[in-house]
Formats: sequence, C-alpha cells, structure tokens
Amino acid sequence: MGSGLWQLLPDGLGIELAEIDAHGVTIGARSTASEAECPVCCRPSSRIHRYCERTLGDLPWSGRRVRLVVRARHFRCRNPDCPRKVFSERLVGTAAVYARRTERLSNMLLGIAYELGGEAGSRAAAYTGIDVSGDTLLDIIRAAPIPEQPTPSTVGVDDWSWRKGMSFGTVLVDLQGHQPVDLLRDRSSDSFSSWLKEHPGVEVIARDRGDIYAEGARKGAPDAVQVADRWHLLKNLSEVVERFLQREHKQLDAATGCLAAEAMPATQKEQVEVEPTAGATAIGPTREERRKIETWTRRKARYDRVVDLRQGGHSYESIARQVGLSKMTVIRYLRVGDLSEHFVDMRKRRPHMLDAYEMYLRQEWDEGCQNAAELWRRLTDKGMSCSRATVGRYVEKWRPGRGKPGKPAKTVVNKPARKAIPPRVPSYTPRRATWLLLKRPDGLHKDAARYLDALLATSPEMRTVSDLANEFHRVVRQRDLLGFQVWIESARSSSIPELVAFAGGLQRDRFEVEAALSTEWSNGQVEGQINRLKMLKRQMFGRAGFELLRRRVLPIRSKPTKPVFGMSLPAVVGYSY
Repeated sequence: MGSGLWQLLPDGLGIELAEIDAHGVTIGARSTASEAECPVCCRPSSRIHRYCERTLGDLPWSGRRVRLVVRARHFRCRNPDCPRKVFSERLVGTAAVYARRTERLSNMLLGIAYELGGEAGSRAAAYTGIDVSGDTLLDIIRAAPIPEQPTPSTVGVDDWSWRKGMSFGTVLVDLQGHQPVDLLRDRSSDSFSSWLKEHPGVEVIARDRGDIYAEGARKGAPDAVQVADRWHLLKNLSEVVERFLQREHKQLDAATGCLAAEAMPATQKEQVEVEPTAGATAIGPTREERRKIETWTRRKARYDRVVDLRQGGHSYESIARQVGLSKMTVIRYLRVGDLSEHFVDMRKRRPHMLDAYEMYLRQEWDEGCQNAAELWRRLTDKGMSCSRATVGRYVEKWRPGRGKPGKPAKTVVNKPARKAIPPRVPSYTPRRATWLLLKRPDGLHKDAARYLDALLATSPEMRTVSDLANEFHRVVRQRDLLGFQVWIESARSSSIPELVAFAGGLQRDRFEVEAALSTEWSNGQVEGQINRLKMLKRQMFGRAGFELLRRRVLPIRSKPTKPVFGMSLPAVVGYSY
C-alpha cells in the first residue's frame, strides 16, 4: 500500500505514514528536497532552523476525505545581506503559501464553482467526498485571477439584459476563438469605444443594426470593417411585415371570413341569416358583456386622446406621460388607424383545440348524445387526443341550464330561434400571420396554406409584401450581392411605407450589409454566449453582482493533460489561468 500511496502524492513529497479510519485518510508526508531557496534573495540554503507541520486538504480517495500532514522545514538564509534571516520552504506544485488546500484540490473546487456556482457546487462536491460551503466556492471564484487574453482581430458585440426591458450590458466575443472576451456594465457607444481604444488591433466588428454599437465602432476603431448580423437582418424584416399586417388587419379578417364561407354547407348558409321569430323579446347583456363594454369605452376614450395629442404636435414620450401608457403602446395605437376594428380583432377568443371538431360534436349533440364522457370516447376513436374534462367544458355552453348543481334552469319566454353555427376557421393575429408569410410554402400545413392563399388574394399589396419578403430571405440565405441592390430598388418602388422605410435604412447601412453577404462573420455564436450568460444569471437566482458574473463568464476552458488524483471519472474539465 505504501508504494501505491507514494504514486498518488503530489510531486516533491515523500510518504512517512498512512492511516485510514471512518473519518477518512490521513497521510503523513515530508519534502524530498535537500535545500530550499530564500524567497527574498533566491539563494539556496540547506541549514535547517526548525521543523513545523502543515495540514492540507487534498482530493478525496475512493470517496474518503484525504488530509496531508506535511512535515515542513524552516531554513536559515546563508546570505548575510538578506533581510530575511529565517524562511520556510515553499511547497512548489503542492500548495500555495499559507494555503490549507493542495493546488489540485483548489483547481477542482474552482472548476466546480465555475460550472455550478455556490450552493449547487457545494452539493455536487459533497457527492465526491469534499466538504465545502457555497460561500467558500464563491470566494474561490473571486480570488482567482482573470486570464489575460490577446486582443482578437474579429469581435462580435451585442447587448444582454440585466432586467428585461430595463437595464442592459454589453458582451464581446472572439469570433475566431469562440470565447467571450469581456463584459461591459452598460450598453453605450462611449463604453464600447473606450474598450476598443484600450484594445487596439480589432479588424472586424460584427454587430446588430442599432446606432449604439455603430457609433462606438466608428469612434473606437475607425479602420475596422463593420458587419451587419444576418439574423438581425431577417428579424428586422419580420418586424416590418408585422407592422404592415397591423395596419392592414382588416385583410386578416377578410381571409378568415372567406375560408369560413367556403367551408359552410349550403343549407347552413341559408340558415345563418335567419331573423328571430316574431314576438321575440330582446335579452339584455350579461355581466361579462357589460364589463367588456365598459372596458372598451375607456380604451376608446384613451385612444381618441392619443390621436388628439399627436395631431397637436406632441411627441411619443410626451403622449405616453400624459395618458399613462408606454411609448410602444402609443406607437401601436397610432399605427392601426382604426382602434375599433383593431380592438375587436385582438379581443377574439383564442382558437380551441376542439374547434375543428365542433360541427361533429354539434351534430352528435343534436342527435341526442349529450353525455360528455360518451362524446369524449367517440372523439378518441376518431384519433383526437384530449381529456374528458376538456370535452365537458367545451359542450357545457350548449346545455340549457348552466349553473350550480341542483339549481333549476332558467326559462326564457319567446326566445329567439337558434341560428345555425357556422364552421370555425382558425384566426391569425398579425404576429402569427407574419410567420405564415415568411415560412417556406412547402413547410406549411394544408390549412395554413389555404389561409395563406386566401390572405394573398385580399389585396395586391399583400402579394407584393409576401414576394419581397421571401426574396429578401433568399438574398440573405444565398449571399446574393447583386440581388440585394435589385431588392432595394424593388422595395423603394413598391410604395408600401413600411418596406420603403426598411429599404432606406438598408441603403444607409449598405457597406455593413454587403459585408454580411460577402464574409463569413455573423453574431450567431454571440447569441449562444448570451444564452449561457442568462443560464448563469438564473442559476444564481439573479443575486450575482457584475464582477462575480463576469468572472464566471470569462475563464478559458481546457482539458487536463493528466488524470486528476483520486477521481474515478474518465475525464475532468479543468481551467487554465
């Protein structure tokens, strides 16, 4: 056993004794060096002044805690001019000065702390036989030096959120080395330009199309090539299409109505418009309907005030302060043009999973099958996957006496004749319709494809927007420089305000967009680093300060060159500093 333990000891130590008990393993060791260097004058000395013991925690052995009791020596310095008369030998490669852990244990704890954080790292370390608190792991991270990295020639920059929509920082990534370079506390052109001036040598900067990083790049690295991120180009296009659909929201209803009319049988078409029977008495609005009317009245008054203030020359910020809305809500109010129809469109109930089976359920209900369990079994036989309670809630509206059990059903005298229920067609909001227009036709479901055909037939402008959007997607995917200039001219001549403004912005950023289409650089891996940063923030429950978060993001990972003492795992991730 002695020779085996000797091989497990750090270099420079020799074993003297070993004890194994229920509490762990205690190994007595001594230094094998015959002399030591003075830490002040670096002169070697072999004159021993006295002996001392250092107790060091080491990596566990087969799940048992290991403690090294090292018999260290104090030497007399042989240089008469040295101010240090007596010094203790350094355990180089084993432990730092005044340390209570071996370097390999400290490195392992540092790796656990970087990967898992404080409390989670403490729990993971306990499984390997290491007793350490979460606060100690965080202290180890704070004490570790941040590695010095050469300035990368290609940098990707983007913002990350401290609090969503409230405060932002900046992340910088080496696109060639696939490593984060630095984190900045804020999102401003001054901080970005200052970082570029402190780190000269950046040749390529990949960024979004915002003005903040564009101005910072011009100030800090005027000779660097700026590259617009291709993902942000497509995202900007989707925002343009969504704004167009918000303005033309009537066309979405028209396409839905067209499909509903096609799907309705001829007998039902004649019954839908049947007037109530003679002598029928009007039924007043329910409490829920009155609440909706009151809410609509307040919102309409607020909308009218927004329009009046805008016509009076007030800015978006001023209107938002006076009315009590956010700036983006004010902008959306002014874009829709007619709040009444837009409001009704946005207030429609969401499609239900059983809407496609409503005609079948209604037919079974009218034929006498009014048991929810039996209806559920029949739907299951048709391949529908849902719960029995879902079917019960869906058909509850057809029962004559809804209410608490035991309560008699309400009777209505001279009730109007029931109208035939037209078939339901899935409705699309402007955002859903945006992805419908931008998605490839071969990837659409048959119902979505039918709705898309109906939507494109509503107006020539809708067809133009669809064609130009798909053409822009092709230009970006295929990196077509010549097609980009052709697309700019086509968008400008389309007379659609949203596309004309988008084309004008692309023309102003023409060099950055052309660089995106002609080079390989993009911000894809920057988005990946931001996702990792978000994971670390959530892992620390949002309580980490900037410095701790920065230290967990920046270390450079590398694989160990030799097995780690006491570990049964085939490979352990290490860190280089």
